[in-house]
Amino acid sequence: MPNNRQKMQRQLTVILLWLTSAVVGLIAIPQTVDLALNIYLPFWGDYVNYGSSYRGSLFIRQFLVVPLATLYVAGIIGGAEYHTRNFNTPRSWRFFTITFAIEGGLLLLAAIL
Repeated sequence: MPNNRQKMQRQLTVILLWLTSAVVGLIAIPQTVDLALNIYLPFWGDYVNYGSSYRGSLFIRQFLVVPLATLYVAGIIGGAEYHTRNFNTPRSWRFFTITFAIEGGLLLLAAIL
């Protein structure tokens, strides 16, 4: 049976991990949009964000920002609710792992491409 100090340490760890996932998710949104543009421009554009392909890249940017921001807000609020209800269970830690894997994968893919 954990004592109060261990419980507080775990709660602090969960809060810090949740805040870290919120910050990393916020950083991942523009990186993901830039990743989509880096994929779009070599095939259908003229290799730059400005010029004849400006309207196409602007459409893609606007088309992606709203769903990504909605997913971000839903993930932050839903993640807080999920971790509040499932505090210190394997399901909660698994959810953190999945969250960081997705965010890290997006950032890694954006860095590679």
